Amino acid sequence: MAPRKFWTRLTGPVLVTLSVALVQTGYADDLAAASKAIRQQQFSQAAALYRSSAETGNSEAQYQLGNMYLLGRGVPKDEKQAAHWLEQAAGQNHAGAQFALSQLLQQSAPERARQLLQASADQNYAPAKNLLARGAPGVQVNQEAPIEAQWFGAARAGQIELLTRLLQQHSNINLTDSAGRTALFYAATAGSKTAVDWLLSKDIDVRHRDNFGLTAVQTALERKHTDLVQKLLQAGADKDQILANGDNLLHYAIRLQQYELVAPLTRLGVSVNHSNKEGWTPLDLAEYQGAAQTVAALEKLGAKHGSGWRAGRKAQDVKVVAQQLDDGSLPAVAKAVINDNRALLEQLLRNDPKAVNTVLDDGSTLLILAIKHQKPQMVATLLKQQAEVNQIAYRGVTALHVAVQANQEDMVKTLLAAGANAGIADDSGRDALITALEEDRYAIADLLLADLMGDSPNTAAIKAQLTVARAPVDRYILLATQHRAQNVLDKLLPFASSGAAVDKQQRNALWFAAAEGNTKLIPRLLQIGVSARQEDSVGRTPFQMAVDKGCLECARLLLPHSDINHQAASGNSALMLAAINKDPLLTAWLLQNKAQVESRNQRGDTALMIAVSANAPEVVKHLLNANASVTRKNRLGFSAIDLSKQVSPQMHELVKSKALLGVF
Repeated sequence: MAPRKFWTRLTGPVLVTLSVALVQTGYADDLAAASKAIRQQQFSQAAALYRSSAETGNSEAQYQLGNMYLLGRGVPKDEKQAAHWLEQAAGQNHAGAQFALSQLLQQSAPERARQLLQASADQNYAPAKNLLARGAPGVQVNQEAPIEAQWFGAARAGQIELLTRLLQQHSNINLTDSAGRTALFYAATAGSKTAVDWLLSKDIDVRHRDNFGLTAVQTALERKHTDLVQKLLQAGADKDQILANGDNLLHYAIRLQQYELVAPLTRLGVSVNHSNKEGWTPLDLAEYQGAAQTVAALEKLGAKHGSGWRAGRKAQDVKVVAQQLDDGSLPAVAKAVINDNRALLEQLLRNDPKAVNTVLDDGSTLLILAIKHQKPQMVATLLKQQAEVNQIAYRGVTALHVAVQANQEDMVKTLLAAGANAGIADDSGRDALITALEEDRYAIADLLLADLMGDSPNTAAIKAQLTVARAPVDRYILLATQHRAQNVLDKLLPFASSGAAVDKQQRNALWFAAAEGNTKLIPRLLQIGVSARQEDSVGRTPFQMAVDKGCLECARLLLPHSDINHQAASGNSALMLAAINKDPLLTAWLLQNKAQVESRNQRGDTALMIAVSANAPEVVKHLLNANASVTRKNRLGFSAIDLSKQVSPQMHELVKSKALLGVF
């Protein structure tokens, strides 16, 4: 019985403190796992973990998820979603979220941005204080800011006189902020050449790493200050630095599409053949990104493929290097194509007409070779010499696939005019139209769809033409919805069958329409039979996405076809999502439509507990009016009354008033 007596004595401030500790322990596991996933470059997994905690009101998870939407890491880049989650965290007084949101709102809501920036600085958040120290838009310079804040702000602003005066006061050129960053990081971030030069002249440590293992070189790379990258490396920055995923600086530059840095970085000694943890070299990464000129430049520098690239392939793509053109490694016809030598190509093909369909060691055809290296004259010559336009190459691709991937619209037109079949699927089941939609090649997608549909005025004939030996129309519709290809979508909807297609995360077209708040598209998708009850890989339905989006009209359209009380894998219902988002309008509407007020999520929280923790008084009022229990406890043993104590006196009074009235 001793333990029971012990628990019964935990009242007042002690109970509140314990509740906070236990709730934070639950969140900490998800946050730690998400942080690990990011270090391992597993951004989708990290986003899912952050979302799990964000949806239950954790401000740090909301902040991190907002940043992922802002950067497009693990989720589509979406400033609206970023603002949504940052707003949730800022509403809980998260200093980092307040600062990030202030930067996002500078143009659209400058006064709100100023208030958020000041609120962040008032919590001693270093970036906000630094910005205030040097003067932010609409904010007066804080003349009483700490020396540290002024120091980093002056470096960012390139104020040499102020830097000189401040250095005389603190005398530490390598002074660091809370993240372990020196003034050189701030100057590199802002692209301030004068500040970088001054700091280097004072012998600042150019090889210094912050608390995350990053250097000022990477900061300059991220902000695309290529001249400063070279300057810092020339000044002695670590050219051999390796990131957590095994990338070196050359990998990092290519990931950021800073292709112009390839030659300077290699001249400064950065290894051209370093392999990261996946066995990829810079050449592999450049080729994966389709950066043909960079691939050629790297190969001239002696770059090789790594062990992790194209496992199981007998050979690599054709190498456009002068020495290879001399050593007999390529057939003569391939050399002629690469060198854009029409006369030589025609002569070779007259001598051997069958050579026009030569298959190279890597599985490429001459047509593909010409397209990859942007040789339209060679393509025209090969087609004139009866090259097989639909010849299957490596992994089942055709010349049309390659032209779409390379975003060569004129080349696509040329191939279609020559009889290219847009419906041929590669080994992964992707035809040219699917490739175009996945790559957001909208103009090319329009061309391909027109070719697939042909000139038939008969709907049934067109539908048959679109589906026979091609990807189903429903898959096209899913991709067109997902990638917002409205023209393609408008043309395809009349030919839909069941609308049952889903992506790898089990999301259907209606899920994406709801997530986008597309009220015009939702009825059209429902009409063709797209299921409103389809659950994604974490159990969320289109209806829940509409509520999460805050789109009341979308929710109204979907409700007749949906379960209002469906719970996702996290246990969250639509009502809980409205509480998480502090949305009183949707909360009231859901309650009017008989949403269950006492459903619990995986943590045992009800919508009321969530709304209380999120400090959403208007939502709380609606839930209390619907007789939500204020004394029912979650899995950690805490009720809405217990949780209200750690939010604010006002929230506690609001919840307690219902308890006094006998609402349990």
